[in-house]
Amino acid sequence: MSAFIPLRVRSHGSLLEGLASPEALVHRALETGLDAMALTDRDNLYLAVRFMTAARAEGLHPISGAELTYGPHRALLIAADRRGYARLCALLTRRHLDAHFDPVTALGEDSSGLHVVVESPGLASALLVAGVVPAGAVAGPRAGTPRRPAAGLWLGVRGIGAEGTMLARGL
Repeated sequence: MSAFIPLRVRSHGSLLEGLASPEALVHRALETGLDAMALTDRDNLYLAVRFMTAARAEGLHPISGAELTYGPHRALLIAADRRGYARLCALLTRRHLDAHFDPVTALGEDSSGLHVVVESPGLASALLVAGVVPAGAVAGPRAGTPRRPAAGLWLGVRGIGAEGTMLARGL
């Protein structure tokens, strides 16, 4: 059992960014000893059901999510529960249908049931001002346990040295 859970995994559902099928991703995750993995294709959930079905059939714990993009910014959205999955579906639909979609406003209106992971301190600040609750402050049944950490806003760093240096400088 691995303590590491990949959250930024793309399938061929992310055009020009992913090549593998959901089934191939599940197979590779099990080969490397993972017990859970997220599929977070860019701006869609087109292959989410296929991924969840394949993962469950093989004994891998599937995690639902997507990467929401807008301009140069990206927010990783992970569904913490059914409410979060429904919210994720609504946000992605709105993003595709509304030419004036503003993700900061949309997430500020309601981000319940979602882990929102951003890497930009400026974007994190804007989301906090808009009303997105920091992850540590979220309460509810089973929230904050090791198996189900509290949903809310997270500031993430991918661990690449250059990105860490840029983050420290506020870029």
